[in-house]
Amino acid sequence: MSLKYFVKVGNVNNLSDARYCSAMGVNQLGFKLNDFDNNSSIIDNIKEIIGWINGVDTVGEFDNNNVEFINSIIKIELFDFIQLNHKISINDVNIDPKRIIISIKHIDEFNEFFVDNFIKKFSKISYLIIENVELFTSIQLYKFSKNFKILINPTLNFIKNENLINKYSFLGFNLFGSDERKAGFKDYNSISDTLDLIQN
Repeated sequence: MSLKYFVKVGNVNNLSDARYCSAMGVNQLGFKLNDFDNNSSIIDNIKEIIGWINGVDTVGEFDNNNVEFINSIIKIELFDFIQLNHKISINDVNIDPKRIIISIKHIDEFNEFFVDNFIKKFSKISYLIIENVELFTSIQLYKFSKNFKILINPTLNFIKNENLINKYSFLGFNLFGSDERKAGFKDYNSISDTLDLIQN
């Protein structure tokens, strides 16, 4: 199975999603971590899931977590990449910046200098997730696309999504897994609606 675009599926917490995505040719699977959770149990679950899949890069997904916590997870060497919120400073994170994905969720401090400042701050990273491209102008999106490999969250209008990817040379899509009702019973609609449309 091959896909026309690069795809990351985040928030994966069950084997059903992981195996389905792997079989569909997804490029990256993300697993959410939080310093307030019982992470020993979560890590054990992630290790078990990863043991059943291959050919997919794994991503440890953090938000505005404590840097010490992030580094403690990095030491486990479980993930190929880590994902961080755009507000975090990456200078103290103990990983090659090329293995860092930055996610722009919302811009509560948005101003005309945001994009230029962002590009300077994160000049060494490769991947950027823009969850809402409508926050930015065409000029700003072109600037982003010249500096990063960009993934976007799809909207309900797939033609519009594909036009955006082609217009700005974006890399692909950022999708999300969902909870499993019980073992073996899984609704893949949140992922398959997009994957079915981008099969080669």
